[in-house]
Amino acid sequence: MNPSTKILITTDIANNKLDYTNILCKSLQKQKQPPEILLVSTGYTNEDITTDNFKIINSNINVKWENNFQKFKFNSQNFGSFVNEIAEEFEPDIIHMNHYCDNLTTKVPTVLTVHGDALNNIKWTSFNMHYHPYKQYIQNCLNNSNKIIATTKILAKNLLASYELNKPINLLYNGVSMDFDNTKKDPKTILTSSKSLLKRHNLNLLLSILPRLPEDMQIFVIGQKPAWLRLPEKLEFLGNLSHEELLPYYQKASIYLALSSWDIFNMNIFYAALSGSAILACDSPIFQEFWADSACFFEMNNKEQFSRLFNQLLEDKLLFEKISKNCQNKTLSCYSEKRMGLEYYNLYNKTLNEAPTIQKTSPKIKENAFSPIDFSSDENKKAIR
Repeated sequence: MNPSTKILITTDIANNKLDYTNILCKSLQKQKQPPEILLVSTGYTNEDITTDNFKIINSNINVKWENNFQKFKFNSQNFGSFVNEIAEEFEPDIIHMNHYCDNLTTKVPTVLTVHGDALNNIKWTSFNMHYHPYKQYIQNCLNNSNKIIATTKILAKNLLASYELNKPINLLYNGVSMDFDNTKKDPKTILTSSKSLLKRHNLNLLLSILPRLPEDMQIFVIGQKPAWLRLPEKLEFLGNLSHEELLPYYQKASIYLALSSWDIFNMNIFYAALSGSAILACDSPIFQEFWADSACFFEMNNKEQFSRLFNQLLEDKLLFEKISKNCQNKTLSCYSEKRMGLEYYNLYNKTLNEAPTIQKTSPKIKENAFSPIDFSSDENKKAIR
């Protein structure tokens, strides 16, 4: 990529998109010919957030941030105007949207990464006048994008079932990056996510093993404790901490419990696996896609099997080491910052080369182009079932 290439990337501080775009920007800066990046972030937080809070290490990444929930959450036209105004000043060669926006006026190639809210059926069927046209709004955004990206095969499959797409979907898994000291593993420390406990049957799985745990064993839960929950002291809720703040818990946890069958975009499990934690996961399509033969799986709602496998991981050192190493290797190969950055870098290259009439005067890119997976073909539709 030519060093003069400019990329405008939008993100959102209100969810995991910020972590994802943070890693993406850093990984792009490590390429042989790093582009100039402007990260445009919106959203809402009660905290006093400034551009310094984004923890973008490389000084070549600039940030435009506006913390205004009412302005952007309920008025997509305002968000489009905000991006148009910044793009007019920045003059990007390509725009990477992590939001949905159908009123962009800048005549440059657009890449759209589709996140989970594209599949929110409540918004589609709501009688609320704001949400009623939401699906058509996203359809327009998909139509207007040069490239569409899904972060999982299951998301790609659901997009094909929910929208009319006239272009292939590019599959790019998210990446994680953090340095861990695996010597700090503590067999008495277990980690899970509060999102897993929002379903009663997942909570019951966890409660079923508590009476038989050693007194000095602790299960830490990432996220806030719902006010209605009355749980034993062995479950300690950590609150909504950043991945950097969770570092000591990732490093200590011997097992990560992935109990949910629907939590597609929770990145905690990837950080735990990268740290060397063994993954005990619900045998759901999304976790099978992520971990295949790497993790240890239990059947949904099968308390006996869950308890038996959990005890085996605690007591069988060879099994624990095998599962933890397999999960760590899987993360390093499939969900690494390096892999993620290179695939996006090549996708940008391909997008620019396919749009010469609206490309700026910088030289065309002749490096390896990312080859998308055409999920619209019959063969690939079968492959993701």
